Amino acid sequence: EGVVQAGQVCPHTLCALAEKVVNFNCEDATCSDMADMVFIDTAVANMGGYAQLTATLQEVFRSAIYEAHQCLRQAVGVIGTPKATAMPMFQPMATFVSDVE
Repeated sequence: EGVVQAGQVCPHTLCALAEKVVNFNCEDATCSDMADMVFIDTAVANMGGYAQLTATLQEVFRSAIYEAHQCLRQAVGVIGTPKATAMPMFQPMATFVSDVE
């Protein structure tokens, strides 16, 4: 969909991404080849272990999502907040059809 920290990913996708990342654990990864597993486990251990890798990954996503949040906050600052009488943007189509009839 785009670059998260550039504000190019829609808010609903960011919420879904956050829910996945917050429960993600690098230690749950699997490998079908034993030699690859040993190689990967050694490399991860040299980087501080699976817990550190998970924390780093989560922080990268946390920072990117926060930067996207800042982009949205800036946009709201430019255009302002919705008026109480404004029509909601995402009304079901049935409402529009019944309004016409």
